[in-house]
Amino acid sequence: AAAALYMLLPYPVAHDAYSRGAVAELFTFIWMPLILYFVVRISRGDRLAPIGLAVSYGLLCTTHLPTTLMFSIVPVLYSVLQAYGAKRLKVLATTVASMALGVGLAAVYILPAMAYQDYVFMNEMREGPFWFGGYLIGWQLDLFGNMKYFWMVLDLGLVCVVSYLIAVFSLKGKDRREINFWGAIAVAAIFMTLGISKPIWEAIPVLQKVQFPWRFNTVASVASLPLIALCISLIRGSSKWASGFAIVVTVYCVVSWTGQMVRVERDALFKPPEWWRPGQAERMNMLGLDWHALWPKTVPFTEPDLDINVATIPVVGSERARAFVRDGNGQVSVVSWYPREVELQTNTESEATVVVSQFYFPGWKAHIAGSNVALPVIPTPDLGLVSINVPPGVRYVKLTLVEMWPELIGEWLSALCAVLTLGLFGRLVY
Repeated sequence: AAAALYMLLPYPVAHDAYSRGAVAELFTFIWMPLILYFVVRISRGDRLAPIGLAVSYGLLCTTHLPTTLMFSIVPVLYSVLQAYGAKRLKVLATTVASMALGVGLAAVYILPAMAYQDYVFMNEMREGPFWFGGYLIGWQLDLFGNMKYFWMVLDLGLVCVVSYLIAVFSLKGKDRREINFWGAIAVAAIFMTLGISKPIWEAIPVLQKVQFPWRFNTVASVASLPLIALCISLIRGSSKWASGFAIVVTVYCVVSWTGQMVRVERDALFKPPEWWRPGQAERMNMLGLDWHALWPKTVPFTEPDLDINVATIPVVGSERARAFVRDGNGQVSVVSWYPREVELQTNTESEATVVVSQFYFPGWKAHIAGSNVALPVIPTPDLGLVSINVPPGVRYVKLTLVEMWPELIGEWLSALCAVLTLGLFGRLVY
């Protein structure tokens, strides 16, 4: 029953899926229960559980790093709860080691994601309209229109508190420890969405990379499920008052959360989107652009100036040219265009500058095909696009985005951890 309610949780369903289309954040709700499941299996002596934890945690890392940042302390603390006495240290060490192996498996993604932040406008994710303080509930709430998060937190918090109170007065032993643990996690996660948590956000700058405090609804949502499950388990208990309250909580969750899902589905299907969204989506699809914060810093203009600057690119047929000669006389044509690799044919009377409609990024290299003659690659000062100086005559030029050290080390580290994981699996099975 609790698993069915997990599929109705307002934050992943109403918010991530239908309101924002936040697919990556939505997918974290697959891995987090698996991570916790394997922590339990480790505490019970399951030999293969560390591998399961490493793989599931690695998948979480490659899915959504802000959620990984918020959630990672939970399985560590949960491993301490699950074990007793001298066994506790062993379970904790195994859990931490497995999560470290998971980080290694995900290094192919994590290392470039961390190392390349200085090359893009990451500061825009923490300043101006995206300043974390503007999204704390109770702090400039109306200015940024966060009332929907207030009601979401209030709804989830109410369910958690009532479920906790019903269960904590009815359960004993290990169940009591479990209910106290998840009650504390839920309260801590909800606290981090409120304005009174602002000093913590300021004291721990890395938290600001979560960007939106209401993302802690992810952790609160996961923490709510054990509370609800333990509450539901009382429906068939001997205590009539506990059984009655448990039925009320269950019915409330079904009715309230189903209603929220139906409302956002209706809005998503039939309500016209805000006026700026269709135009922005069309432009992003046409130009192949992502959000401005992820543009390279060599781009000299911001999103409002985009259309003006793109208009300076020549038109070929009905589209903007993928490559054109800017300084000099001649022609250029695109022979092939693949991710990280472009081949051009140039025919110029003298040395000329060829501009490729691809944002410049460190790692772009060019050379004459069939030779080792390297050609200078720099960003254009007005567009931030790749600019290549080509010699005169007919030339085939190959432009490649080579892998820099974060990608190379990440690949080798992930491969090494994959071999280690397979080796451990083979040893434990056979």
